[in-house]
Amino acid sequence: MNSNTKGILNGIIASTSYGMNPLFGLPLYTIGIKDIPAEENEKVKKHIAIEILLNLIIGASSDLYKKLYDKGNCYSNPSIEYEFDKKYAHILITGQSNNPEELYKDLKAQIKKYIQDGINETDFERTKKIGRKFQKNMMGNFEASEVLSRRWANKVLL
Repeated sequence: MNSNTKGILNGIIASTSYGMNPLFGLPLYTIGIKDIPAEENEKVKKHIAIEILLNLIIGASSDLYKKLYDKGNCYSNPSIEYEFDKKYAHILITGQSNNPEELYKDLKAQIKKYIQDGINETDFERTKKIGRKFQKNMMGNFEASEVLSRRWANKVLL
């Protein structure tokens, strides 16, 4: 099985691809959603906001993930990534599923539901904690990089 689907997901270009995991013979999927790069001073804020939304939509504690797992259509928590640079930005959701096309259909339905009905405040607050952890990890990585850079500069330059 190897197929590709392209379409527009609420005005956003979305693409899916399907294949098989050669080690386990399980169907794999990747859903890619093209985004518009944020302004330089908004990148970190946007990155955190998208991480929160993606975890709210299809993260391990989301209603959609529970539904997919209960139906046997999702083997593990999907990998969710947001990548960006000055000229591009995109979301990648990858995982294993018995029926990737149905999973994609369920994902689109969940997004439409949130657009129409809004986001439950309790779910948002719970998921927002993930954003805080993500932000702390990012800042911790920056701080660690800064410390290492200083140490390297002191050794090399002094």
